[in-house]
Amino acid sequence: MHRKQFLKTVSVLGASLLFFFLPTTASSLSDSEILLDRSIKTAENSFTLNNEIIIVPIFSRSVEKLEIPFYEWFKGIYYYTIQRLGYNDIPFHYIVSKDGETIKGNDSGLEAQLPISDFSSSGVVVAYLTDSKSTSFSESSIKPLTELLTDLCNQAAISPLSITLSGLKIERDKKNQTVKTVASEIYGSWGSSLEEVKASVLANYSPVRKNYRVDIIETTLPEGEQVAGGESEASIKIRNSGEFGIYGGTESTLYLTKSDGSASRFYLNTVWSSQSQLSLLDDNQKILPGEELTVELPLKIPLFPGRLAESFTLSNQTGQRIETNGTELAVQIASAGKQIVEISNTYGEAFNVRALPSTSSEILKIVSAGERFFLVEENLETLWSRIDLLDGRSGWIARWHLKFI
Repeated sequence: MHRKQFLKTVSVLGASLLFFFLPTTASSLSDSEILLDRSIKTAENSFTLNNEIIIVPIFSRSVEKLEIPFYEWFKGIYYYTIQRLGYNDIPFHYIVSKDGETIKGNDSGLEAQLPISDFSSSGVVVAYLTDSKSTSFSESSIKPLTELLTDLCNQAAISPLSITLSGLKIERDKKNQTVKTVASEIYGSWGSSLEEVKASVLANYSPVRKNYRVDIIETTLPEGEQVAGGESEASIKIRNSGEFGIYGGTESTLYLTKSDGSASRFYLNTVWSSQSQLSLLDDNQKILPGEELTVELPLKIPLFPGRLAESFTLSNQTGQRIETNGTELAVQIASAGKQIVEISNTYGEAFNVRALPSTSSEILKIVSAGERFFLVEENLETLWSRIDLLDGRSGWIARWHLKFI
């Protein structure tokens, strides 16, 4: 079919969803073999972590009448959709035909958000191409559709219960000369057919744990001696070298984590996520495969004069260690010219710091053995010492809980 003849066929369809059947080539054929130019697509996709699968039946009277090879059908729709309708890529992740053919769609991967209004931005969209009289999935498509859904659920850790079904229609805005696709109702026994498919998927649901790989390319440390008790900043440059995107605010988000899991002496209160972890991504940040990111690391300079070094690795929100080369944070700390005291573990592991030198006074803070503070003053008669809590407050603690550094 020549290009002019094909476009004439498409224009007759009007608002039919035929426009949006966009399979990729069959696996046995490469882009070069069918002369497909993928360079016309743009790279404007947004990406997200998948949490559902949406199956979209696409009805067309022309499906059974088309007498051209499947790849030629694809090429015509591909060029028309991108060049004429303005999509940056194919608006489906996968396509399954009523005859059971399964083909990869969008070239940007499962995590690409597709431009379909009313649909979840984090959904994997599977188009089901069928004729206009269909009321449910054909017998020949059930097995390949089930296999595809099972693979997608296991690969992306999507619950089979989150597989849904929706119609799709085109809305044209003549005034602004735009075209968009929106959800619509569908009729027939699609729902009951889908429940049978979901039951089969659920029986074979065994999600594969995603393995993330992040390379720490460069670590920049504070220069010169740092003043004990002050604050400073380091930075790391990282690259997502794995297969999956990493998204802030989700289970995949990144943390710089003390390698042995213990509390870091660089811990900065209210800034670090915990005493051993610092979050590297804001909720709206992401780092896709191949991307690099430089992250600032705010540090508290502890009261440990001399060189202090700690080893760190990367983990995600679930505590899963990320495959990485790790890094070391090291600083040279100068004495602040003040007396430093350390909480001793002679009488236990945790002690009260009070507002006044009295056991009946208000407790300001509970400190742990090994923590260090500046000494502010001592009362040798009562054997209480006042320490700087390094948060704008000071308080009293029994002198025998202190070790003088």
